[in-house]
Parts: sequence; C-alpha cells; structure tokens
Amino acid sequence: MDHTPRPATELPSALDDLDVLLSSHLPALIGFDYDGVLTPIVDRPELATLSPAMRAHLNTLSRFTTIVVISGRPVAEVAAFVGIGGIEYAGSHGSERLRPDGSHELHPA
Repeated sequence: MDHTPRPATELPSALDDLDVLLSSHLPALIGFDYDGVLTPIVDRPELATLSPAMRAHLNTLSRFTTIVVISGRPVAEVAAFVGIGGIEYAGSHGSERLRPDGSHELHPA
C-alpha cells in the first residue's frame, strides 16, 4: 500500500464505499464538521441549518457506527442544531464533548 501523502482533493470518499466500511465489522468512528460539511457555508452562522435529508442520513448511519459532529460552536448549540440522540458532539473546537449517554466533558484550557 502506498503511504505517500496526497492532497485531500485526491483522496477517495469513505462515503462512496460506506457499505464496505460497515461490512468490515471493524470499529469505526466517522466525524463530521457542522459548518461547511453538514451544512453549507453561510454569511450568518445562525442560518447554517441541517437539512432534513442530512439529519436522516446521520440518524441512519449512527445505527451502524459511532458518529461525532464537531464544531467551533459551543457543544450545547451544535447538539441542539443537529438534534440526534445517541451520537457524540464535540464543541468549542474539541474542548467540550457531549457523549451519547448525556455526560459532558470539558477539557482544561
């Protein structure tokens, strides 16, 4: 296997082969950034809303593997915007975590 670093634009999408990933029975974690990945980039951050179709995709995917939604926003805000239970949220650029069991973790500065 070639381990030469390549630009991200040349890397394959894991979503294109999701069935292969999920059928491997290997533990997997899939992380998604909220702004600009799950939602389009917008002029005002409060207008970045998750579409019903994207919410349904995340909900379905969460039944098969661990999902983390990551954001620079406070963790409570991104969790409220996504609104899916049973997944993990990382807010404030990873310094806050909200776990699927509802526990909250704040990393020291």
